[in-house]
Amino acid sequence: MNTPTPFRTPSPGNKPIIAVCGATGLQGGSVVNHLLRDGRFAVRALTRKPTSFRAKGRDVFFYSIRPKMTLILLVELVRAGAIVVEADFGNVSSLYNAFEGCYGAFGNTDYFEAFEEEAQHGINIVNAAKAMKLKHLVMSTTPLVELAKDVAVAKYKYQAHIHLKKSGVPHTGFSPTFYFGNVFLFDMLTKGANGNWVMKFPFPYDVPIACTSPKDIGAYVLAAFANPSEWIGKDMWICNELVSLRQFVETFTEITGFNVKVYESTREDFFALKDEPFVVGIWGW
Repeated sequence: MNTPTPFRTPSPGNKPIIAVCGATGLQGGSVVNHLLRDGRFAVRALTRKPTSFRAKGRDVFFYSIRPKMTLILLVELVRAGAIVVEADFGNVSSLYNAFEGCYGAFGNTDYFEAFEEEAQHGINIVNAAKAMKLKHLVMSTTPLVELAKDVAVAKYKYQAHIHLKKSGVPHTGFSPTFYFGNVFLFDMLTKGANGNWVMKFPFPYDVPIACTSPKDIGAYVLAAFANPSEWIGKDMWICNELVSLRQFVETFTEITGFNVKVYESTREDFFALKDEPFVVGIWGW
């Protein structure tokens, strides 16, 4: 099999163009930043609302899951050199336009925006990549494991992943793990009215958890695009470090000086929560 090199597709400045879906999100923002810093690729940043606050290249934007829990992520799109393009994942024609002339794309869908429509969004990205003859699609997805078929927040990515495997599109499946910062989301770590800290985490206390940092995601995606002969046709499962709940608590206490009361969960407790999207959502799927 002759694997294409990413340096043969003409573009302004002789750089191959990578379209980045969800460019103002955690994953997409990291991909944009790493691609631009590397300098070998031109970046087309896709967003549904190119005139929104996030897409204007401000220094900081706030990505909120819950009103009281805000995650700060540095994303500079226009200022850093990306071209911002409007694209609606529910409209495959807009994806054709967004992918036109591109060497490759980073595909990413958001369950918490699309819910049951997420599978179609992923399928549309794959179909557009095929129609526009992209040489490499790196698709953020869930691993093709049996559990993913039945988990609320993973099953639609699973369906799109199956479609990707059958599509014939040159691709790399990309599966990140638990974000380190997720312990501060979904009300898992809270301060009670009495001033004491409490952690409610749906996982056994001493079981190692595969973790990664969203800021590192772009480095892995860049490696896939820069080394197509190594990564096309393969899946990339990302883990920076294995960390148990006990280690999270010990580190928090060491840094802050605050003691934390932990409500432990058993394996049975964890799997009983598989249909609760905001619980399973902590895995970053």
